[in-house]
Amino acid sequence: MRSLILITLTFFSAIGCSNTDSDYSEPSFPKNDSAICRYLSDDPLEITYPKDIIIANDNVLILSSSHGKWIHRYSTHDGSYLGSFAVNGRGPGEILSAASIVMDRDGKTLSVFDSSTKKLVHYEVDGRFLSEIPADSSASVVRRAWYLKKDSILYDGQFDTEPGEQGRFALADNSGVMNVYNDFPVDDKVQRLAFISTPVTISPNGKMMATGTFMGAILEIFALDRDLSKVTERDMYPPLVEFKNGSLWETPQMYFGFSDLTSTDKRIYSILIGSKNPEDLNAISVFNWNGKESIHYSIDIPVFKITARNDKELYGISMADNEFYLVKIELP
Repeated sequence: MRSLILITLTFFSAIGCSNTDSDYSEPSFPKNDSAICRYLSDDPLEITYPKDIIIANDNVLILSSSHGKWIHRYSTHDGSYLGSFAVNGRGPGEILSAASIVMDRDGKTLSVFDSSTKKLVHYEVDGRFLSEIPADSSASVVRRAWYLKKDSILYDGQFDTEPGEQGRFALADNSGVMNVYNDFPVDDKVQRLAFISTPVTISPNGKMMATGTFMGAILEIFALDRDLSKVTERDMYPPLVEFKNGSLWETPQMYFGFSDLTSTDKRIYSILIGSKNPEDLNAISVFNWNGKESIHYSIDIPVFKITARNDKELYGISMADNEFYLVKIELP
């Protein structure tokens, strides 16, 4: 795993005040256990680097630009390859640069956001193209988008920002943007760059959202009502970063945070690194939707992407010898 995060910046401003170390406390889980983690197949996945992973019935869907398509289906039973769809391109039903993927609440359809053409594309799980809608035009930049329910979309981008300011989230419906959230847990303008394109999970019922930083570990939880209100945050490790040569780098003192997040309506499941080594990926850390630590599971296989089928069964992606493998994680 690379510890360098490359970020294309359209803004940069001077450093402000930063939070003190006393604002942070290391995670402490009341229960520690181990979980069964096994490879679904000995064969590597036929993909390039995976951007995201979701589950739909007996399908694991992986978002990755591979073989001219963006979405790749694998069986939850044995990891066998079931097919690919979402052709690379600019036409109807095609994707030029996929940035996010989410299952709709019906469990039968999914949505992919194309950050290049700024559209949300809807498919059935088997790959049949259904429809597409343009992103809200009021943003100068839209990094990601998630279709929540009928006529409701969560955006990650530059909404209602002044030149040089960094934007975060917006909630919109057919009438336009309902609310914008551009606050940060940190004051330091460089540390705020660690909040660009952080891992995000949305509860299956579409009511809650959690996001966590990879550089440092700050978990934020939001209610996806019309107010897009923050419920809580859990500050574990500060994003001790520096900006140089057009990129954001970790400092030697920094602890890495969340490699990925997934959730059910009851819990948030995460790959929380919690060390200075970004390859420490042998654990599943569980939080409740109030941001409190719940259970810490150790696993034998390092996993950096995960998706939850339910509160007992997760699927993930592991990397070994520059190949990617599909794994199943069974929680006790």
